[in-house]
Amino acid sequence: MSYTSTDDYADYMINVSRDLEYDIRLRVAAESRAGRVTFYDVAESGVETALVTMDFPVTGGWQIWKDTLSKITLTEGLHTLRMKVVTGDFNLNWIRIELPDTDQDGLIDR
Repeated sequence: MSYTSTDDYADYMINVSRDLEYDIRLRVAAESRAGRVTFYDVAESGVETALVTMDFPVTGGWQIWKDTLSKITLTEGLHTLRMKVVTGDFNLNWIRIELPDTDQDGLIDR
C-alpha cells in the first residue's frame, strides 16, 4: 500500500487459531511525515471494534523501511481485520501477525 491518505483502509480476512495477545509488526516507509493506523475487528453488521493503534516514525525516504511492533489481542475464529489510516503519507510493505516472543530471546513462542 503506498501514497496513503487519511481514511484509506484495507480489509484482511484472517483465521485466528487461538485466543491470545499476538505481536503485530508492520514494515513502513515515510519520507517526511509520521504515520498512524488503527486496526479494527469488523463484525458482519459492519460495526468496527478498535483493537490497536500504531504510530510510525519518519524514515527519511519512500523506500527506507522500518519495522514497527505492537500487541494485538485476537480471539479464535474467522475475522475481518480492517487497517484504517489515521495519518497518511507513508508506504506499507507488509503486515505480520505472529505468536509473541515473551522471553525476548529472538524465538517465537509456540
